[in-house]
Amino acid sequence: MDNPTIATENKRGFTYKLSKYGKAFVSFAEQDKKVMDIGAAYGVATIPALKKGASVVAFDLQESHLKTLYSNTPIELRKKLELVSAKFPYIDFEPTSFDAIYVSQVFPFLSGEEITMAIEKLSCWLKKDGKLFIVSFSPYLDYVKSYLPEFERKRKAGKAWPGYVENLSQYSNDESIAINLPNNVHHIDEKDISLLLFKNGFMIEKLEYFGCEADELPKGIKCDGRERLGIIARKL
Repeated sequence: MDNPTIATENKRGFTYKLSKYGKAFVSFAEQDKKVMDIGAAYGVATIPALKKGASVVAFDLQESHLKTLYSNTPIELRKKLELVSAKFPYIDFEPTSFDAIYVSQVFPFLSGEEITMAIEKLSCWLKKDGKLFIVSFSPYLDYVKSYLPEFERKRKAGKAWPGYVENLSQYSNDESIAINLPNNVHHIDEKDISLLLFKNGFMIEKLEYFGCEADELPKGIKCDGRERLGIIARKL
């Protein structure tokens, strides 16, 4: 499934073509592995993982997204698909249930406290040597670049989660982007998330800022090539 950029139905941003981190998740999702796609939306990562032979839990806040995902899934693959609609991270799965978990553009809609809870749970749910794949928008976005001085000020002062924007309407210069987002939005930088991963038993294999790969980011998002934070981490 090769979706273009499409707005979600619950003011949680957009769904994009699969990035290199999503592709790495799919590549890891082989026959007999059980994986989870958090923020699955319309199935841009879920369906390719099913085609690789994995059993996939597709997790999304919006039930209508999952209905579309299910209808887009080839009939012969549906037996390996489980749909879960709930608010992340306020849900539990059995410990060591998953070989891999993909979390794409979910952290922007969580507070720092909720991300802390999320990383703790993700660590619990993954098997030893299981992998966590994360994609999340960074503070380096054009539509909210007027917040960058505040972000830098908070980071220099040692504030936790300096990319948390409490009043997006105060900083946004692109209504077409902001209208698809809540007024509180969290743009993640590498410092806090790295520390959390280390504290919860992860070894970071790859971490970088990255931007457009196939011209998939809409105008208003594109900034300087650091628009997204990508992470691959292994559970020790």
